[in-house]
This record gives sequence, structure tokens and C-alpha cells, in this order.
Amino acid sequence: MKFIKINPSIFVLLIIFLYTGMIIEGILFILCIILHELGHLFFLSSFHIKIDKITISFFGGELKTNLKYQYLSFFQKLLIYLGGILVNIIIIFILYNIYYFNKFNKVIDILIQYNQLFILFNLLPIYPLDGYRILELILKTLFNKGLKYSHIVSILSLFIFLIYSININSMAFIIIFIVLFIKNIEMKKNYDYLYLKSYIYQ
Repeated sequence: MKFIKINPSIFVLLIIFLYTGMIIEGILFILCIILHELGHLFFLSSFHIKIDKITISFFGGELKTNLKYQYLSFFQKLLIYLGGILVNIIIIFILYNIYYFNKFNKVIDILIQYNQLFILFNLLPIYPLDGYRILELILKTLFNKGLKYSHIVSILSLFIFLIYSININSMAFIIIFIVLFIKNIEMKKNYDYLYLKSYIYQ
């Protein structure tokens, strides 16, 4: 592993939480991001995949690996994509079991809510979330044009997410939509290369 990069958005997030008097919530949120990424990292390391860089940001983490990742089996890739969500599930299970025996129930409540949020959010089939990676893996296994289909689903889901964000009047969700939209545009620009790479390494 070469290095861990902290995106400036993390510091912006901390400033916002500090300004609103929710610094504990901010620290717990960042902790959940790190634990989620450790779930992915655990399976990547278990399958001897080299990690080139880890980036931690307000919107989650990003792990960059080498091309050996392409030679993993279907179930190995599935475990890698599910790694973060599995950690969130384990954390919730543990917290529920210690809830009634701990005096820090407010902190536990926050951690449970954050981990539930991480599970729901990361299961969305929107690039580059875990749900998209899982959908892409399944569709690429079933269809020759799986990458194209998964991209279409990502775009449709993204605009459903936007409608929902506007409906509940959530500025935070709208900002997340903008970031995810930019990510999808970037993927679209590299679509031919990604499709060729996907075809070669299937």
C-alpha cells in the first residue's frame, strides 16, 4: 500500500459538524466510513490484492487496486463488494447486543443509525457505490453487454434519487446527487475503454 489520502471534504464535514455543535456525530460518521472501507480492505488483502491508494472523503472511501483484481472469481469479487456492508451489519448486530448493558446509549444509537444509513446508501445501484458494483458483476456474468446495462440502471437510479432528494427537500442529498452525477459522467467518457477492459478480462 502506497499511502492513505484524506480528501479535503472530510475537513469541511468536521467544520460543519463543529459549527452545528455535532462534533461527536461527525467523528462517529468518519469512523463508520473508515470501518466500512476496512471491510473491503479485509477481503482484498485476503485475496492478495495489492492496494495502491486509499482515499477517505465525505462520500465514503475509494480503494485503488492493480489489475490482478480482474482475475478473481465471481464469489471473491462479490465478497469484496459486500465487505463494507458486511462490516456495517456486524457492527449493528454487536451494538444491539450491548445496547442494554452500556451507559453510552446515545452514542450507540447514533452508530446504529449511521451503519443502517451506510447499508441502505451503499446498496443503491448507482456508480460507484457497492450496489452498482454488485449489479455490474451479476449483469456482466449473465450478459455480454452487462457493463452497458448496469450503466443504464445507474443513470436511472441516480435521477430517481434526485427526485427523492427534491421531494424531501434535502440539500445534503442533492449535493450527493451532484457528486454521483459527475462520477457517472466521468465513467461515460471512459465507457469504451472500460467496456474493452471488461471484455478482455472476463
